[in-house]
Amino acid sequence: MCVQDRNPFFFLVFLITLNMTELLSFKDHRSVKYQSKKEIFDGWLVIDFDGTCTVRDTTSVLPKLSSFLHCNGDDLEARVSKFKAFEEKYYELYREAQKQICPRNFATIDDALGFLDRVSTEVTSEVSNSGVLRGLNVPSEDINCIIQKEKNLREEIKLCSGCLEVIARAKKTLGLKLGVLSINWCPSLIEAALLHPLQHQLLLGSNGANEIPIWSNSIDREGIVKLNVPGALAKKDRIMRLKKQKAHVIYIGDSSTDLGALLEADVGILIGCSKSAISLAEKWGIPFATLKDYFHSQKKHEEVIWTANSWKEIGDFLDT
Repeated sequence: MCVQDRNPFFFLVFLITLNMTELLSFKDHRSVKYQSKKEIFDGWLVIDFDGTCTVRDTTSVLPKLSSFLHCNGDDLEARVSKFKAFEEKYYELYREAQKQICPRNFATIDDALGFLDRVSTEVTSEVSNSGVLRGLNVPSEDINCIIQKEKNLREEIKLCSGCLEVIARAKKTLGLKLGVLSINWCPSLIEAALLHPLQHQLLLGSNGANEIPIWSNSIDREGIVKLNVPGALAKKDRIMRLKKQKAHVIYIGDSSTDLGALLEADVGILIGCSKSAISLAEKWGIPFATLKDYFHSQKKHEEVIWTANSWKEIGDFLDT
């Protein structure tokens, strides 16, 4: 039977039902992002380590630490020189890979991020086989001892201004669960540089740092890296797992490797405004907005990456 042959009343009911279904569907889609301040601060604060919590990337510190730990620094120059060659190779390969990144070559930004991840995996394998990180598989207390003795190392793993204070407030005042999500190869370094100082900020006991999970890569006694978090897609997957537990997630990162997690999180905050990360995201039309405008912006209901220039801006956001 044709539509015009049906009772007009039933046809009107059909249209109303259809429109209500579409409206509810739209509402459900929009509610993926936070709808209230209470929801924002009920869940996880997950942070990257290198360049997010630290002033600079700490990767180049690892061969120095391994030398001091393994043979009192006797082969320091040789390890640093060998590692520098790997770094230069990585940056060269990464720059070449970035030239190929565009929607014409990759259907989605995830495809592009996976391509970049493979560059990191390739060089990591070479670092592992070289033995340049042998001796780094030690407790964080041992790393702390070296850091206290070597002033130059302390400078290289220095934390960003306000970082500890903001993270501590998020835990103590807001009750957020904390987690560190990093592609760093040495979780003991993360413990020594970040979690031990944070433990003092939070006035936790001797095992207080154990309450904060570190999702990162790891290393064995021979210097072989185990890639538990090889790159951007693995970071995104970790945030997805947390959200499957019905948890709201705020994620803070500083680079292209963080883009997947930033987009997956309920609130993704790019600190430092990396030009390479922004350029890559914009190729797929991903918008950015200033974090300090979050509570006044309609974009908080959309897929957007929020930008902050400092931990102070993040602290102001959490204190709002």
